[in-house]
Amino acid sequence: MRSIYFMLSFAIVLMINHTLKGQESFEIFIDSQEDCFLQHANSDDQGNIILVGGIGGFNFDYDAFIMKVYPNGEFITNRFDLGDTVSIFSTIDILDNGNYFVTGCYNTETVQSNRDHLWVAILDEDLNLVDQKSYLIREPYVGFAANAYSIIDNEGNVVVTTSGINPDSEAKVQFTDFAFYKFNQNGDTLLSRYYSFIHDEFPLNLTKMPGSDNLMLIE
Repeated sequence: MRSIYFMLSFAIVLMINHTLKGQESFEIFIDSQEDCFLQHANSDDQGNIILVGGIGGFNFDYDAFIMKVYPNGEFITNRFDLGDTVSIFSTIDILDNGNYFVTGCYNTETVQSNRDHLWVAILDEDLNLVDQKSYLIREPYVGFAANAYSIIDNEGNVVVTTSGINPDSEAKVQFTDFAFYKFNQNGDTLLSRYYSFIHDEFPLNLTKMPGSDNLMLIE
């Protein structure tokens, strides 16, 4: 319970300091015995804070989770139980029409490892599902990592970077490589790229380069 309380407080205070000038920070408590974690947050044009992550048992049996916090401190949540799956949300972007473009990953087994489907969910301002699409990871990769970053580029497309898990059966270890996806605002893929390096790769930030259509990935 304490971990939920402080994680939500930190994320909300951080976003408020950057988006809502002159407003006092506040803390939110969720009355749940389950584990909850947050991966990403964003703010819409009305100053609301949208946070995404996962919620579930401490055995990592998570469901994707989204939370919207209004400037007055009230909030709404939605939990996406896909049945016999493990799912999380990792990124949130605001579309031109005001809807929320959320990406995450899931698998069709009730285990934490190898979430092999990239998941795009478009939600309205009340967190209702408008549309969703999923994309199976490219072979030989077996799953997506939880960490991901996204940005809307200069052409209005949503670019997402995450890590793909690449097993080495001979060495009996797993490596992570960069995975990039570009979507239009309807959630259709425009392209995907995987980049393999010597070391494990985890994205830390994705940003636009000033005066250019290029993007910069920090890892």
